[in-house]
Amino acid sequence: MSAAETDGAMGPPPFQLRGGQVTLLILKVLAADDPSLFPRLLDRVGQAPNFYRHAPVVLDVGEMVSRKAVNFAEWGRRLRQHQLVPVGIVNGSEEQNRQAVDAGYCVMPPEVAREAPAAEPATK
Repeated sequence: MSAAETDGAMGPPPFQLRGGQVTLLILKVLAADDPSLFPRLLDRVGQAPNFYRHAPVVLDVGEMVSRKAVNFAEWGRRLRQHQLVPVGIVNGSEEQNRQAVDAGYCVMPPEVAREAPAAEPATK
């Protein structure tokens, strides 16, 4: 029986699955083992808590100084403590991508981490 046949027999589908665009925060991680990382992140988040509250975050690990293993489950716990929601990783090595997926993250394509173009200054 096809999906169309079962939809007719069961009524309208209970969901719609669609693509869309959402704004994501990109946390570019340069030194994952720096002990000041999370305290400094907390300071930044504290400057505009309503802006950052429950914001989806993608970890860009492409420029990390050290390519050693990262405990992504622990990172997720720490980010959630700051009311940030880790959703993915970008620019990771094959091993980092595997570790991130094991911790519940998605692997995003590199273009996700491209910076938005700078705003043009207003002219009179």
